[in-house]
Amino acid sequence: MTLNLNTSIEATLAALGATYYQTVPSEHKTYCALTAQVTAHALKALGFTAGLLECQVLYGYPQGNFVVGFTDQEQPGKWNGHVVCSCQGWLIDAATTHLQAAEPLVPDLVITRLLPPWSSALAKKSIDEQRSILWLRPPPGNWQPMPAEPAELVAQEGRALAAAVRQRLSA
Repeated sequence: MTLNLNTSIEATLAALGATYYQTVPSEHKTYCALTAQVTAHALKALGFTAGLLECQVLYGYPQGNFVVGFTDQEQPGKWNGHVVCSCQGWLIDAATTHLQAAEPLVPDLVITRLLPPWSSALAKKSIDEQRSILWLRPPPGNWQPMPAEPAELVAQEGRALAAAVRQRLSA
C-alpha cells in the first residue's frame, strides 16, 4: 500500500526521521550499507523513487575535520566506504553515528537536500555556525564495492519502517 498521493516527500521524510531508530534496531547505526538499503526499501514501499549513493563524509568542526569512508585507513573485515539513501532530491544518512567519534553531538540520522548534480559535493548540512557535514563523491581509487546486506533482513526492517512511517502520518 502506498501513501496518499497528497503526502509530500517532506512529510514522509519527517515521519521517517522521527520513527527510524524507534523501529530499526539501534545496533545497526554503524552499518551504513544496511541502513541505506533499509531506508531505500521503506521509501520504495511508500511509493517513492529511492536509490543508493556511495560517498565520503567530511565533518568540519572547531578542532578540524573528520572523514568517514574511502580513506587510507582500512580496517580488516570492514568496508572502507560510506553509502546513503537518496530519494527525490533528498539525502538520508542513517549512519552519521560514525561522526560521533569526533564529537558526540552529531545526530544519529541526517536528512538534507541534495545539491545540484553538477556539484562536486552531494549535500551539506550545517549543525551550527561552527559545525557542518559534507557528503562528497568518492575520491579516485580502487575501492571495494558496497557490501550487499542480507535481502530478508533489509526487507523485514524496510517493511517495519514503512509501516511506522504510515502510522505516524495517519495519526
